[in-house]
Amino acid sequence: MRSFEKARHLLALILLMTLVGCGGTIPVIKGEGALESVSSIGAGFVAGSIGKVHAGEERSPFQSQYIWIQSQESGEAFRIAFVQNDVWKTPVDFETETIQGSVFWMPLPPGDYEIFRVNYEFTGGPVIQRFYNEEPFSIPFTISEGRTSYLGQFMGNVTWGRSLLGTKTAAGGYFELENMQERDFELLSAKYSDFNAESADVALPIIPPELEAFFR
Repeated sequence: MRSFEKARHLLALILLMTLVGCGGTIPVIKGEGALESVSSIGAGFVAGSIGKVHAGEERSPFQSQYIWIQSQESGEAFRIAFVQNDVWKTPVDFETETIQGSVFWMPLPPGDYEIFRVNYEFTGGPVIQRFYNEEPFSIPFTISEGRTSYLGQFMGNVTWGRSLLGTKTAAGGYFELENMQERDFELLSAKYSDFNAESADVALPIIPPELEAFFR
């Protein structure tokens, strides 16, 4: 019986090591979660929506999906998240039969920024799946004082692969980028009393072909 327990724990450890994507722990990034501390006085804003495919044949198993942005001048980084796990649940602002998500509107100091990392996470018992791009990329956008830069809808999807045992398993993830301005502006106006659609600019990022593994 004791040998069986040892074997079971060893199997759990092997699964854990096998399913951690792209090398394990995400590097610590300066300013994580600091968007809430940025003063709106003299600031601009970044807006959009983020979510996941939560039902149907293409349902994503990831509980958490993040987009990381940083100032090209200072290097200070922030993340935009949609999370639905046992510890933290992002408010769901919109939902259909297949997708769900949340809108965001956050103050940032004016300047040049870039999306440089995405990551997806799933935790189930002893198994942790975590995928992210090890090499930072650069998808630039600009924040102007008193204006909102609308980046669009980022809908998280899963890329499927096969495990060592030949079973279907998540091999990564990607975001589908879409202009959902009409819906998102209506939701933002209802959620944030200070949001003004007339001072918002549609600034959907231009995705280079070499980043199609991360954005489509």
